[in-house]
Amino acid sequence: MRIKNKSWLVGALLFFWTPMISSRVYASDFMDSRITFTFSDDNVLQGPQNTNPASPSIPNFIGSQNNTQFYDNYDTRFTGFETMTHLSLFKKMPSFSKRMDTEAGLVVRAMVMGDATVSFADSGSFIRLIFPLGEDKAKRQVNLVAFPVSSDRFRAGYSYGVSWGGSSIFAGPGIVPGLKLTLIQPKWYSFLGAKTAVRQRNQKDGTREMDTVWGVLGGAGVDVTPHFTLEANGGFFDRGTIDKREVRTQSLYGFGATAQAALQYGLPIGTSIDFQLYRNDQDIQTKFFMPEVYDNKLSWVLKSEFTLLGQNLQNVEKPTATKIQMATAGDINFSAKYRLWRFHADFVYRSLAFILFNVPSNPSYSDFPKGTRAEPEFFFAAGFDYFFQKYHLTPAFKIGIQRPAYYRGASNLGNNAPSVISGVQTFVFRDSINVDILDPNHQVVPIFATTGTLKWDISEIVSAIAQVLVRYDRNRTTYKQDPDGVNVVRSYLPPWSLGFNLMLQARF
Repeated sequence: MRIKNKSWLVGALLFFWTPMISSRVYASDFMDSRITFTFSDDNVLQGPQNTNPASPSIPNFIGSQNNTQFYDNYDTRFTGFETMTHLSLFKKMPSFSKRMDTEAGLVVRAMVMGDATVSFADSGSFIRLIFPLGEDKAKRQVNLVAFPVSSDRFRAGYSYGVSWGGSSIFAGPGIVPGLKLTLIQPKWYSFLGAKTAVRQRNQKDGTREMDTVWGVLGGAGVDVTPHFTLEANGGFFDRGTIDKREVRTQSLYGFGATAQAALQYGLPIGTSIDFQLYRNDQDIQTKFFMPEVYDNKLSWVLKSEFTLLGQNLQNVEKPTATKIQMATAGDINFSAKYRLWRFHADFVYRSLAFILFNVPSNPSYSDFPKGTRAEPEFFFAAGFDYFFQKYHLTPAFKIGIQRPAYYRGASNLGNNAPSVISGVQTFVFRDSINVDILDPNHQVVPIFATTGTLKWDISEIVSAIAQVLVRYDRNRTTYKQDPDGVNVVRSYLPPWSLGFNLMLQARF
């Protein structure tokens, strides 16, 4: 019998045989895995007719971004409802040269999108060369990390919600490889790197050809004292050409810098998991979803960062010229732990130009017209939780207030707005894609939200979670046809929403 497809046989052999080659090979190791079952409704007060995005008429087993608040998932790219894992094929070996060590990791993210669909993507596969500079390799070294497919984890900024310079800074599909060189010393570090992609670029002869776009990044950090750290990084990116007829052959470039100060006592400062390499190295303790460790000591972290960006866009007043559009963002984060209590607070600021930096801007490739108002987003959120150790229960409460970013003036949002819209309008930006359009005289008002959570740890990997979400938002609109079916009219949605999530989740 002839086997037409041998891929399954090769995979099985690799799975069982590869770990036997060397004690330093960890094959088919699934890391950062999340399996989530959800019963939820993002708004039990309304059905699909009076919500945007549409809320189901009855609860269902499908959780989504709609079942979160604006302050959730600030330091990660994921919603928390995903069923996903990371497959890390990792190997660490000494070099033939005694002055070098080597590592490599093939990291694939598998996300279940449906009963017959699993999305596979590179999640930071890397090759790493380590050059020790002393006996303590972890504290004195030079290392070179090559990202052959996706360098999205190599970006500027520190909190994921205000980071920049990832793969999406180059608009369009395609891989974004990168290279990063880092010098590590006991009390300081510095790095320099670059990333490239291939995207369409307008040519002077009127054609559009695939060509190289690129960016460079650099940064450094220093422990001023054992409890106080200063860091800064920045970069410059050639992102292709400006896709506007009058300036279509001019290069689109972006640049910027971020600085952070962090003060901590007891707790490590840490970095978002979305920035870290996935290394299933037995010499490195991988935390991922390890249970919280409590003691009788007070620990706390206070950190703040600020970002200033710029990009050249078409000048609306002088269409044959360009203009630098500046963007800013920043945050203040506080977290503390005392005995079985935990406290946390976040203040976040993002200008509209920062939110739209990767689009770029809105309308795309154009600066905001003179005389219009582009107001920033800001929100404040604070919360606490307490761990009942005997029962493995953690009740939590969080409250927040947000003033969303908005643009007021004459604008053309393309497919984001119906053709009936004209004149001066107010556009409320939830993010770079989701936009609400208000009546000319309607003011953007703050959004209030609160979340109550009860978590029961059934085991070290499985938890049951119940959440109640309340939100008051008077900035939501939709469009409906009048009773005659002739005209499209703007309609304001009910401001109150009451949602819930019941989750059974495994993390390992």
